[in-house]
Amino acid sequence: MALDPHPSVPHAMLWVATDPWNDRWYYRELWPSRACYRYDDNRLYGLPGACPDDEAVMRIKDYVETIKWLESTENPQNHAQLGEDKAFDEKIQARVIDYAARAFGQGTNDDPEQPNFQMRFESYMCSPELRVSCPVFEDAKKDHDVGFEMVNAGLKPRMVLGPQGEPVKRSRVHIFRDRCPELLFQLKNIRRAQLTPVQALTKDPTGKAVLVRSHLADCFRYLEMANPIYMNPAPQKSTWKPITDGIAY
Repeated sequence: MALDPHPSVPHAMLWVATDPWNDRWYYRELWPSRACYRYDDNRLYGLPGACPDDEAVMRIKDYVETIKWLESTENPQNHAQLGEDKAFDEKIQARVIDYAARAFGQGTNDDPEQPNFQMRFESYMCSPELRVSCPVFEDAKKDHDVGFEMVNAGLKPRMVLGPQGEPVKRSRVHIFRDRCPELLFQLKNIRRAQLTPVQALTKDPTGKAVLVRSHLADCFRYLEMANPIYMNPAPQKSTWKPITDGIAY
């Protein structure tokens, strides 16, 4: 899970799972902004437009309560396809954060010392009331150029074998359209800066990205650069047998 915190607009969060073949499945996002929220049916959508000036910002405790619910058996998504008897709590193996969080929330130089955003998140996540799995964050890798290359490599289709052994083109990265609409909106709207004909006479292209908003795209980049790997949730019992009785292993 990746967290991209902000001091003035909602925090962005993204979850990914990795399968034994190293394919990555982006299955949940959280960015409760009015810039992507439509009130007609209470669902999140990636909608055009910047964040409004009067954006309502949740408290960090509210975010942690939401994380705990999303990763618990109370979330219908965690048992909708499996049945009520197979509901499960998610066991998050790692969380990464934009380390700029340690510069947010500390107040001005005449304020008393107070915890920064990262310390507040981890404090609530470790509390007996809101304890969640893996409550401590690792620093995200933030090299933009390398991150863009890794994202593009993950999204590039490559030839694999289909269910019947037939060759098909599929990318290594998969995104659930119904669960990550804002991530898809951001990825579709990030473009390289283009020079006008007059500018092209005096300067080279910068290659910088033009962003409508990029909060979940940043989380996407952090997770790809973290290079998550598959972890077997249930260790397999060894089938090795001693060559004779009395030999331990």
